[in-house]
Amino acid sequence: STTLISSAVTLSSTDTGVAAVDNANKAFEGQGAGTAVIAVDFGGLLSFNGTITVLDESVNVTSVSISASTTTLSGSAGSTSDIFTINLVLTDGRLINDVVSATAVDEFDLLTFGSDDPSRLAMSSDGLITLLDNTPASVTVTATSRDAGGVSDSIALAGNLVA
Repeated sequence: STTLISSAVTLSSTDTGVAAVDNANKAFEGQGAGTAVIAVDFGGLLSFNGTITVLDESVNVTSVSISASTTTLSGSAGSTSDIFTINLVLTDGRLINDVVSATAVDEFDLLTFGSDDPSRLAMSSDGLITLLDNTPASVTVTATSRDAGGVSDSIALAGNLVA
């Protein structure tokens, strides 16, 4: 039989003023500057502790780099693709490679996505692209940081409907 282990997982924090835990969603969130130990307990069978540090300074995106595994999307109308690799550089020097697949980063908090012709190639809020119609000319899709800097990068794509 199969058991969903996440139902037995509990999180705790040594300082909820630094890092609050949300056991319903199995997540924690920074609350204020400082250091806290996050404990993860797997139903009393196994546990893990990790120290996190929450900074009181904001970290913004200084660079967005978008690339695609192909520049021509082919498929039926309404087909959706995850063809992008988006890399970010933050003000503290950290590099986040492939932010859309990174498990420790929520791209919805960092980026917005757009298309200059959403009737042909539409972008979802999570970075997926939907082919809606043939594109006689290239369509530009863009990823833009949500922070005050608003840095962005774009890539030109074509769409080809197939029967």
